[in-house]
Amino acid sequence: MRIIGGTHRRRPILGPLDEKTTRPITDRVKEAAFSRLIQARALPFADEPPPGEPGVPLIALDVFCGTGSLGLEALSRGADHCVFVDRDRTARRLLEKNLDDLDLADRATVLGVDVLAFEPPDLWVRSLPETPVRLVMLDPPYALLRDEQATSKIAALGAALADACVHGAVLMLRGETEAEAPAIEGWEGPDSRAYGAMSLHWYYR
Repeated sequence: MRIIGGTHRRRPILGPLDEKTTRPITDRVKEAAFSRLIQARALPFADEPPPGEPGVPLIALDVFCGTGSLGLEALSRGADHCVFVDRDRTARRLLEKNLDDLDLADRATVLGVDVLAFEPPDLWVRSLPETPVRLVMLDPPYALLRDEQATSKIAALGAALADACVHGAVLMLRGETEAEAPAIEGWEGPDSRAYGAMSLHWYYR
């Protein structure tokens, strides 16, 4: 695995030890995803000031982050800070190694939280250390979006995150093409596109 754009372009990163639950995103799909995020002004164009109000940091949130492929890409492409969230301790150790290797630890917060265990979900959202958020990336294990109850919890989490986001924020959800993306309260969408067996779903605040 590697970063494909921005200041850390071509730098290798550690991937997950177990690729059965969530397959690593391919370079082709990652490039398509981040091109879309830049066009939606969730991240800056190259050599341009960041989107949003001057002086307001661009905060990204990478939930179900694994070893951090999406959040690290966002940092490389101009996010000021990224909050990485995953309940798996092994994945977080690999993520922290990636942050150290890329000298990005001072621009990251790593949380060991099971975000779907909170009822209501805004109990967790209110404790976020960095807000307001401009970019939310949700990359749950594929099995969760095959389960109706888990999908409802992911939609409730997205709805709770809306209040922590700036106007114009973008939420990106990744899942299997055969799994239908839910509507998420507080967001317009989904606007979906399939890439073989994988789909990306965009929502707009």
